Amino acid sequence: MEVVDTRVTGVEGTAGQALQRANDAHKLAEGKFLYQVVLSDDSVKFPTDAAALSPEAEQRLAQFAQRLRGENKNVYLEIQGYTDATGTPQHNDQLG
Repeated sequence: MEVVDTRVTGVEGTAGQALQRANDAHKLAEGKFLYQVVLSDDSVKFPTDAAALSPEAEQRLAQFAQRLRGENKNVYLEIQGYTDATGTPQHNDQLG
């Protein structure tokens, strides 16, 4: 149970840090064009225990990057990724 509590605490801390960065970015972007996209469907996920994206995922990310280049001059971009619970925490840290 202690390992699960530690992982939950770690995820909550990471989420809190991401929220703080997003709030800081929002303050910087006030009065400017703000664009947000979350790519969370299965087509942009890494396979279990792998660090290479599929060709489909690479294509989706390339299309997104092209869209950003075409629509924006100044962009704040934050990319987040997480491992699943498969494997040891040390392995997942290294994989991430």
